[in-house]
Amino acid sequence: MGSPVETLEPAQDLQSGSATQSAPFRRIMVCVDGSEMGETVVLHATMVAAAFGAPLTILHVLETESHGDTPPSDPLDWGVRQRAARAYLDRLVSLAGHIDVRAELIQGRAAEQICCWALQHGADLTVLASHGEHGRSEWTLSSTARKLVDGVPGSLMLIPADGDRREVSAVRYRRVMVPLDGSARAESVLPIAIRLATAHEADLLIAHVTPAPDLTKVGPLTAQDLELEQRMIARNERVARSYLDQIHARVSEAGIEARTI
Repeated sequence: MGSPVETLEPAQDLQSGSATQSAPFRRIMVCVDGSEMGETVVLHATMVAAAFGAPLTILHVLETESHGDTPPSDPLDWGVRQRAARAYLDRLVSLAGHIDVRAELIQGRAAEQICCWALQHGADLTVLASHGEHGRSEWTLSSTARKLVDGVPGSLMLIPADGDRREVSAVRYRRVMVPLDGSARAESVLPIAIRLATAHEADLLIAHVTPAPDLTKVGPLTAQDLELEQRMIARNERVARSYLDQIHARVSEAGIEARTI
């Protein structure tokens, strides 16, 4: 159980995050590994890039056992892999429609090369699938995704590999949820969520979880303890509701319809 909620105040004027302001993402990178999830991930990245007016780079890393630019041991096999990879990238580029998109093919170890490319080229949003060509495992994320969570610069968007392999021709977001804890860091994503919801005519759902009060327990709680606990719960819920009402009012001022829970 956590500590009681302190007084919560919205940290920023959400008008500054309206769709008329400059985009928070200047360059978006989507990483594909040749798996069936590639098309779906590119479609998600395309929708985000279109919403923010940002250029999109589709990046594919041909993995080698060696580091960096060291030539592969079998040039013939490497040439075949390169041609197949370029054909794969050309097909993915064709899915992106009329946005500013290009493809990059590099070699090395995937997580290492993705982080280096993002840093060198100023990618401030990296999009990839939670699992790649080896599918789901006992881990919540693939090994590459786990490394990128810790190492990639900027923001990271993970597309869940839920096992649904039906052909996907378009992506549209119907509901965007923003969990808030009262901090400025959490609220910083609101302009992004507003832009996505506006672009897709999606519902915007603003959520806050009220923490349970943390009472020191030595033996059973007394009647007075239980009464205090209930008063703290009521107080936390009252403060949280007031905070959500303020956020809702500011979002509404930006011309966005939203619900709070």
